[in-house]
Amino acid sequence: MDLLQNYILLHQNDQIIFEPDVEIPNVIKDKVHNQCSYVIDRNLIFSHRKNFFTTKNFPEGLHSHEYYEVVLLIRGDVDYIKENNPLISSSGCLFWAKPGQMHTARLKSSSVYERYVFYISENTFSHDGNNLPLWNFLTADDNCILVFEPEVLIKAISLLDKTESLLKTNTLYSKLLTKTYITQLFALFDDAKKAYFCSSSHKTEMMFIKEFIDKNFYSIRSVSDVANKFHISREHLSRKFKNYFNISISDYISKRKVIESLPILLSSNVTNACYTVGFNSQSAYIQAFKKNMGCLPSDYRKNNCKTYFNLE
Repeated sequence: MDLLQNYILLHQNDQIIFEPDVEIPNVIKDKVHNQCSYVIDRNLIFSHRKNFFTTKNFPEGLHSHEYYEVVLLIRGDVDYIKENNPLISSSGCLFWAKPGQMHTARLKSSSVYERYVFYISENTFSHDGNNLPLWNFLTADDNCILVFEPEVLIKAISLLDKTESLLKTNTLYSKLLTKTYITQLFALFDDAKKAYFCSSSHKTEMMFIKEFIDKNFYSIRSVSDVANKFHISREHLSRKFKNYFNISISDYISKRKVIESLPILLSSNVTNACYTVGFNSQSAYIQAFKKNMGCLPSDYRKNNCKTYFNLE
């Protein structure tokens, strides 16, 4: 299953509009947030998003997907979370998450949130039939974000403006040229010698609770198990977790179990994947899987096994 298929499945309940009768749509429109994403090819999606959000209508919560997400923040009162690391952001910083990493932006106050977003897969860039290695900043294990010197940011914005203008024209050569600009952009990010890593902020109680869930998801049967561990009421925990991560704690536990089940599903079967990660029944697993992945576990296994085992 390629990036485009994954993207559409994950957003099929978000009132998106695309050209359903073509193999590769040019644009995917989001009716709710009045924004669009440009499909450059099946493994590369680009979007320039600018929205005014309040803390009550901010749509993003902890999530993960099977492709890289790269975000260049232009403005907005947001910080980012990558797994168990809260990261301090500023205008002009670069945030990214790897496939399978839980992450989110966290809106601190009502503001305009403007950012450039890229969704890319490991085989996005190739030459002479060979996949090129991804850039160092994408594959680094550091839980960090990058902040660039002004001259680097000016060059980046210039390339992004060219990319967006070309995609709006939708000519025969626009996608080929935009891929060239994006390649230059990522090389610029990787070569920026004066970029520095932004340190993580102090971990909050909610981050420690999330970390506990991440380490013990297979044995957690309900929210009460977590509440009892931290000696707080179930209701109080649920309210604080939702306020901090913009996702309910029960949904997060379910989401974490589904994500952790993926390699087991591909190397074994639905039954083993279900019970190994702590679901009480296969019906509960299938329901949670469909909600989080957009398809049934059996369909996911069928579409991804060849890739997982590097088969033709």
